[in-house]
Amino acid sequence: MPKCNGSLAMTAEGKCRCDSCRAHLDPTISFQRCSACGGVPVLRVRRYNCRDCGIVIQSIFLFDGLIFDGEYFRQKMIESRQRRKEQRERVREMLAESRSGDLSLEYADLGGNLRKDLIWRLIAVIFLAHAGVADVLQDGQEIMVMRHEADGACGKDQQGEV
Repeated sequence: MPKCNGSLAMTAEGKCRCDSCRAHLDPTISFQRCSACGGVPVLRVRRYNCRDCGIVIQSIFLFDGLIFDGEYFRQKMIESRQRRKEQRERVREMLAESRSGDLSLEYADLGGNLRKDLIWRLIAVIFLAHAGVADVLQDGQEIMVMRHEADGACGKDQQGEV
């Protein structure tokens, strides 16, 4: 109840404001008492309970609306965000633990075996063809590799042999 004794106006379901000092208050808590013991109502999530005996108090200031304890829902949102953050951290740790070690590759032997070099080139061409970067045509023992049309204009100067 405002100390200035100004007139009150309902601003929303379960909320009113003093016209003089602009103080906001809950009329159920300010003006209503428990019918069983005369105790003061306390807002519990979506209902009022008597602070002394704990029974549910039906508000005479709510008509068709629901009352919400803003602090309760604010706290629940904080807890929910914290749980989600902790879950993301657990997943991140789990993924970090499941990673394999570093892959050590042998260095390229540029003066080495011609047969291995041709095999690796063929494998690279196959990957390029699957990725849609190159078109591959085979005529007997010859394999023609051309840029895919979407990657540039096709022509004789852009062809190569494996």
